[in-house]
Amino acid sequence: GGGGGGAAAKARNRSRRRSTVPYVLDVGKQGWLQKQSSGKVKKWQTRWFELRGNILYYFKDEGAADPLGMIPLGDVKMSFEQIKGRLCIKLAPLDEAKITTAKVKGSKAKQSKREAYLLSAPPDDPQPEATCRAWIDVLNLDSGPKPLLATLASIHTRKKNSSERMVADDADADA
Repeated sequence: GGGGGGAAAKARNRSRRRSTVPYVLDVGKQGWLQKQSSGKVKKWQTRWFELRGNILYYFKDEGAADPLGMIPLGDVKMSFEQIKGRLCIKLAPLDEAKITTAKVKGSKAKQSKREAYLLSAPPDDPQPEATCRAWIDVLNLDSGPKPLLATLASIHTRKKNSSERMVADDADADA
């Protein structure tokens, strides 16, 4: 699998369908990256990534309504690695534990654990090193501590309390 980065696919997917995932924050950075799969056979999958706060969401396509998964960056260290001639961003746990992530199916998020994530620029990227550096700069800025379960709870609370709570939060932020 792969692809998804062509002009026709981008034009086809410009308007995102209504999502079942209640997003709290606006997109900080977005774009195509490749993610190494977690299966026994490590394949590179081209995915659309969106950084919202300190959570990195990934989608099958740019216009997909719901993410395939989310990677909380709070307890993650980031580094560059060369793997088989490919510059990669490695997301690894700060301690010896695994990264707590979530796979999304419909409106449900299932928590899972992973040793590390490898991300890379797509093969058709004319400047893969610049792409990786731009992503790691933004990821480092937005990776404050926030455990996944607290993040999922805050998303649920925000959805439940809707606009009244958001207006109150905005007022507090201005004070």
